[in-house]
Amino acid sequence: MWRSVAILLLIFIFSAVTFTLIAISSNQYTESFIDAVIYDWFSVVDNDFTHVVSWVSFFGSGEVLMILTALLMLWLGLKRKSYYQTFFVAVVMGGGVLLNLSLKFLFQRDRPEDISHFEIFGYAFEWVSYSFPSGHAMRAFLFCTLMIYLIWLYVRHTRTKIIFSLLFVLLILFIGISRVMLDAHFPSDIIAAFVASLAWFTLCLAVFRSFYNKRLRKQQDQGLKLREGDTDMPK
Repeated sequence: MWRSVAILLLIFIFSAVTFTLIAISSNQYTESFIDAVIYDWFSVVDNDFTHVVSWVSFFGSGEVLMILTALLMLWLGLKRKSYYQTFFVAVVMGGGVLLNLSLKFLFQRDRPEDISHFEIFGYAFEWVSYSFPSGHAMRAFLFCTLMIYLIWLYVRHTRTKIIFSLLFVLLILFIGISRVMLDAHFPSDIIAAFVASLAWFTLCLAVFRSFYNKRLRKQQDQGLKLREGDTDMPK
């Protein structure tokens, strides 16, 4: 298990470095080189898909993922009685939202279109809505990655694991693409959000696994002492 923790930390370091490089590039220019290249790809896409793209983007909204996260935590806590995984979901999603807001106010990158408010459950709030990194993309990435993680943890059939994992990966990509097509974000905002989410998820998983390994070793040591004590008891 400690090997898996080391691998997770390496992924975290790689993701953090990649995010830093994207942030430096995006912070210097309103439209970075990455944005220009990807915009050329999207220039051939028909704008008639705007209505469909809006619905795809809606699945990455804070309201939808807030409800889905609450339902997931209820299922883990009440149905599976897995309080460890319930707390893990809360830390990943809650911490991810706070991380996203912190990064937005740190870089303060303007959006492609001027957006000076955000909505929660239909209520509009006057608050500067920065672009870097994308909140939709980060929330979608974290939630879908959690779902993939839990699927591989609880589902038995390998084929089912692979199919649903691919579906969640496609959903992440579609939500990210939808934000660019709606002119809500630059492409670099989406890529940075994916990389930041990967860094946050792997860091959380590494910390939780380290804690679990220590707890498991402590339980094993206690069990070994009890067995040794039993052997020393007079027959």
